[in-house]
Amino acid sequence: MNSSTKTILAILGVVIVLGICCVCVAGFAGLFLITSNRQVSTSLATATRTPVVIRPASPTSTPLTGATPTTLPALETPALPTQGSGGSSNPALQPTAVLSTPGSVYTGTLQTLENSVVPVNDLLNLAERLQGKKNLPTTITDPNAPYQVGAQKSFWITNVDTNENSQVQATLRYVTGHAYFWVEDNVRYNAADLKALADTFENKIYPTDREFFGSEWTPGVDGDPHLYILYASGLGSSIAGYFSSTDEYTPGVHKYSNAHEMFMLSADNTGLNETFTYGVLAHEFQHMIHWYRDRNETTWMNEGFSDLAMFLNGYDVGGTDQLYVMNPDIQLTYWPTDPNQTGPHYGAAFLFLTYFLDRFGETATKALVAEPSNGMVSIDQLLADLEASQRGLAKLLFVAVSETLISASLAEHARVAPLHLWNKVDACADAEARRDAFAAAQRWRDADGLLLSAR
Repeated sequence: MNSSTKTILAILGVVIVLGICCVCVAGFAGLFLITSNRQVSTSLATATRTPVVIRPASPTSTPLTGATPTTLPALETPALPTQGSGGSSNPALQPTAVLSTPGSVYTGTLQTLENSVVPVNDLLNLAERLQGKKNLPTTITDPNAPYQVGAQKSFWITNVDTNENSQVQATLRYVTGHAYFWVEDNVRYNAADLKALADTFENKIYPTDREFFGSEWTPGVDGDPHLYILYASGLGSSIAGYFSSTDEYTPGVHKYSNAHEMFMLSADNTGLNETFTYGVLAHEFQHMIHWYRDRNETTWMNEGFSDLAMFLNGYDVGGTDQLYVMNPDIQLTYWPTDPNQTGPHYGAAFLFLTYFLDRFGETATKALVAEPSNGMVSIDQLLADLEASQRGLAKLLFVAVSETLISASLAEHARVAPLHLWNKVDACADAEARRDAFAAAQRWRDADGLLLSAR
């Protein structure tokens, strides 16, 4: 095979890879799932949702094993049968050299992929270009809003086990300044538990996430500043809740859109009085914010920030950091397609971003959230912009942090301790908030001491 043929094959490979990427971008709106055993599921094939939340796994659970890289065997091309003496055909294959690709071709392919811009997954743009729809609105006003307690409304939900969409009827049971809390009809719930959850979201989770990660789209697709939170059954066997990016579009763009800024909580798997449920709302609200600020963020970083949101609100991330400690030989920037393999990857992303927060502080971490580039490129760019080091520092940080994370993760609760938590104690306005902040800082004190000794 001559060099020109090899080059053509390399170019065709790049085209195929980019084509697959485009199909994936066009076909998936991204469903961020958190399951009840804290093994987060991947995007749904319905082009409608964003990740869901799952309950924590026991710290003594069997460690999840990551995919083991395999090496493809070298391809050998058999030679054509040759003519023997007397004109008889010789069926024996002649030996040939194993094909090899020059490093320059690999390098060129890598550079092409690195320089390719992944388009934002804009369902409105896709509907206009691929479905021929014209003049689609970006917003739609709900004529019945604002709602009062007792109001009834139908909503689309997705069963993530079957990827089936269906409608449920729900009643508005509680209202705060920034959220409507709906309960599916015939679903049993405790009114006091719902009130406690709703008030905590309004007074703690909502302002904490917004202060650190930024604002969601408001007043949003429906022109109403209220978020919609639906407590419903039939979301899936292990799902605790989800945020669907499809709901950020009008029904003309996607027929299963609810056209509200919205979260779902599973009435089958999630109790309103469970502490993890509070963390689910913090996790999914970050996804909603990040969707508005950076729609094509890499999955590992988006999920890491959502777990960081749980941590900043004082909630446990569900043991995924411990899963990482039990299986640390994984790639940080890779996200498995098998939902049963995502546990330690959540832990790795969470610990990395928590380490970043501890080392570079709140200002730099908030800037990382807002950075328009994605993944490790955004970290490298941010450090360059902050003049923290040369552009290559992110690569050094990426390699050097792993041993520190493993060591720190072995401390109590397997956590890295952000030093800024102690500063939050003095900033609390009331005694109860001060006690909560002090307890949170103390929880991570031992882990922080171990981290400092490892530096």
